[in-house]
Amino acid sequence: MHIWEKGRYKKTIRESKFVSVTGISPEFQQLFLHDDKDAPVMSMEGYPQDTKLGAFPIDNYWTIRVIDTNPSSVKGQFTDVSLVKKFELTEEEYEKRS
Repeated sequence: MHIWEKGRYKKTIRESKFVSVTGISPEFQQLFLHDDKDAPVMSMEGYPQDTKLGAFPIDNYWTIRVIDTNPSSVKGQFTDVSLVKKFELTEEEYEKRS
């Protein structure tokens, strides 16, 4: 699941602010910066969590894409089909139903 945040950002905001917006803990966030035309500008990975947005070349109405990397988060349960119990029939059972 990708979460897009677009708007006017204060340069003093830290990565931890996105927890209240996205619900994703900072240790499981991958942040990517896109310009106002949605062209990728840079990955915001590898920076300390207390780095302020002003440290990046960000402008108003650019997009910060936040990706949840937590494998046990709820979003992973919606896309992992191995977690779904499947209804199965043998050929004989199928023929009986036809």
